[in-house]
Amino acid sequence: MLDLDDNARERELAAIAGRTARIHRWLVALLAASAEQPGEDLSTLFERVGQAAQKDAVSRHEVTLAPDTRVGAWRIEHAVGHGGMGTVYKARRADGAFEMEAAVKVIRVRRAALEERLTMERQLLARLSHRGIARLIDGGSTGDGHAFLVMEWVPGRDLDAYVHDEAPALGRRLDLFEQMASAASHAHQRRVVHGDLKPSNVRVNDEGAVRLVDFGIARLLEEGEASGESPLRALTPEFAAPELRAGESPSTQSDVWSLGAMLYWLLTDSLLQSRAGPIHGESLQRSIPRRDDLAAIVARATAEDPRDRYPTVFGLIEDIRRYRTRMPVEARAPTRLYLVKRFVDRHRFAVGMAGAVSAALCLALAGALWQAHRATVERDRAAAQTERALMAEAESTQLAGELEQVVAFQAAQLSAIDVRRMGVGLRTGIAARHRESMARNGMTGPALQERDLEAQRMLARVNFSDLARDALQDNIFENALESIDDQFADQPLLRARLLQTVATTQRAVGLERQAGAPQREALAVRREMLGDQHPDTLESVNRMGQQLMAEGSHDEALAQYRKALAGLEALHGPKHPETLTALSNAGIALEAMGRYVDAEPNFREALQGRREVLGPEHPDTLVSMSNMAALFDGLERPAEALPLYREALGTRRAVLGDDHPDTLRSISNLGVFLAGEDRFDEAEPYYREALAGRTEVLGREHPETLVSTNNMGYLLVNTDRLVEAEHHFQQALSMSRRVRGDQHPLTLVAMNNLADLLHKLGRYEDAEALAAEAVSGGRQSLEDGHWYLGVFLNRQGRELAALGRFDEAEAVMLESHGIFVEAFGAEHGHTQVVVKSLADVYASWHEVAPGAGHDEHASAWRARLINEE
Repeated sequence: MLDLDDNARERELAAIAGRTARIHRWLVALLAASAEQPGEDLSTLFERVGQAAQKDAVSRHEVTLAPDTRVGAWRIEHAVGHGGMGTVYKARRADGAFEMEAAVKVIRVRRAALEERLTMERQLLARLSHRGIARLIDGGSTGDGHAFLVMEWVPGRDLDAYVHDEAPALGRRLDLFEQMASAASHAHQRRVVHGDLKPSNVRVNDEGAVRLVDFGIARLLEEGEASGESPLRALTPEFAAPELRAGESPSTQSDVWSLGAMLYWLLTDSLLQSRAGPIHGESLQRSIPRRDDLAAIVARATAEDPRDRYPTVFGLIEDIRRYRTRMPVEARAPTRLYLVKRFVDRHRFAVGMAGAVSAALCLALAGALWQAHRATVERDRAAAQTERALMAEAESTQLAGELEQVVAFQAAQLSAIDVRRMGVGLRTGIAARHRESMARNGMTGPALQERDLEAQRMLARVNFSDLARDALQDNIFENALESIDDQFADQPLLRARLLQTVATTQRAVGLERQAGAPQREALAVRREMLGDQHPDTLESVNRMGQQLMAEGSHDEALAQYRKALAGLEALHGPKHPETLTALSNAGIALEAMGRYVDAEPNFREALQGRREVLGPEHPDTLVSMSNMAALFDGLERPAEALPLYREALGTRRAVLGDDHPDTLRSISNLGVFLAGEDRFDEAEPYYREALAGRTEVLGREHPETLVSTNNMGYLLVNTDRLVEAEHHFQQALSMSRRVRGDQHPLTLVAMNNLADLLHKLGRYEDAEALAAEAVSGGRQSLEDGHWYLGVFLNRQGRELAALGRFDEAEAVMLESHGIFVEAFGAEHGHTQVVVKSLADVYASWHEVAPGAGHDEHASAWRARLINEE
């Protein structure tokens, strides 16, 4: 700039002013200073100007507030931190309106318009309602004109202090990252960016839950610059995207970069800016598994060009989840070798089994897959030839109809997939090829029989339904999705139909997480092309509800079901089968949320309508019958529930057969009911039949099989077979983490059940750690007031009491009691369980601290019990 003549310099400054007003002002100041000291060395000049500016800023804007100073409605207690933006104080509400702690940040700047902008900003930030985001509560100006912001007080430690103190393992670090990224994603969906994501703006409480602070402040402080007011930027260079350091405004893409930089920091304990060169696997510690995948994720998130980053924070989160489930990550090129490596990584046992039996088994498996692949290729070639012939002969007016037939055929083929039949065929084919291989090698008689039995024993340890499901995902569904995108890119409605079929089929075979992307895309396309009230759109809305239920988002699922119900009722009337399905689904969502009374009208109307329209033995009618039984069970009306459970099971056995998934569901439901009535001897045969059937038909890792594995553990605990129970609970939790994710509601239930068992085994510290994880996960993934959280809190309270931490136990158990009273009322069985727990805890507390009034509390809570034995 100094080398330019006056005219050129003015033109360059004008161009910079149009892009970034702040940099323009800095340059003008530097140029003016250089004119005053023309002979001064440039580096010395920069240092002198910077020091002078800093000294001037501090002298003009530094604010120190003494304890008991009144700031608006808040009274300062003490300073808790200092930064480039100002000083943070802990404060309490001082006007007597209510009791509340808060963090007050006094900004080192005087701005006439800041208070007005604060009002607008609070309205914008009011959109944010997420457990991982600290709320902006208040704001205004001090008596001398300095701006202040009042934020929710978040107890705990900054992320950097937490990581330094706790040295968490990789899995825990990724948990922390997912929590903070999820909070940022929530804000982005509501058009709010953070702009200054860094470890000191992430708080971690004692339970390990993450909260982001200072949301929206970066933009708030920037808005005064256009008017020429003194700039004050919330910016930490080590975690700021390149475009922010260049003076551009915060954006969702700059937040993606900052999250990528924090991920690198979490993985390496070092700053991204401190390294030179590209990021690759060797950049991370050798102890990190599949480190090339994580390095690729970091590299994509922190790409120099925002267009090369993940388009959304959610995309970054999804890739982290793919890494954690050993799936191929999107940040890496999907080469054949890479995809094969990830498949082997996910199925080490199956691959090891094949090698242990013999090389012939490997060849047999490869041959079976090759035959399936060849059949697919030949079918596709024939379909393509047929389609080309039709297109050559058909008139343009007939083409759409012909293509629709092809799509209908392909959709029918996908929806007819039977995982069990595929698994049986795979097992039979491998066994037959093994025998053939041994015979070709000259083995006969007893030797051949012995080797055949050995192979059969090895094969019996492999669940071929699981293997078939994984093969479907890797070889059929992924290829189908690629083909849909390639072949139907210019025909969005046909693409949406196939995407919907893929998503529905994936859910049916137990690939619920993988079904999310095609389900969401199918719904989005149909909404855009057809509008909200078209029958196809309403189908996808209803299916979206099913996807959200599978993901554990019951409140969001209910909203989708209600949209579908309103549209279908207007379109078809109240008695149409599709309307009745949406009505029933809404009841299922309400029941899952513990709102049994609200669910009853839905279930009654659906059952009556299906009996009239479909008949008493139709599968949908039997679903409604089973739902009605579960509702009566939840309402504690067992005399009405049991006959319906038995009728639904008997009819399903007769109509569908013993091994149909719906029949297995009825078997499981009846067992759960009997166990809930403490009739464990009667329940056990049903539990074992459901678990064996689901393992055989659906596979060990199918979500419904995981439910049966968990249920079996529960029954074993209640019949004092604790060692056997631990095996089932550990297996259920491990597989649920892998299949559903760590914070899925049913994963949290598995944690809670294992914690209960560990308590019975006297392993209180292990039990409390699991219970705390369940509570933390529940606070983040469940809707407010969900009764599951009450269960988890009660369990944590019992563990804390067992460890002698009675004051902590009291707090969480009182919270649990409040949730159950709100959800079910004071006399419901769930609520009574917590009442008894509280009475027991106070009694135990009295034993170690007599004379403190705990015995009186115990008596008061025991008096609330309706049927104390």
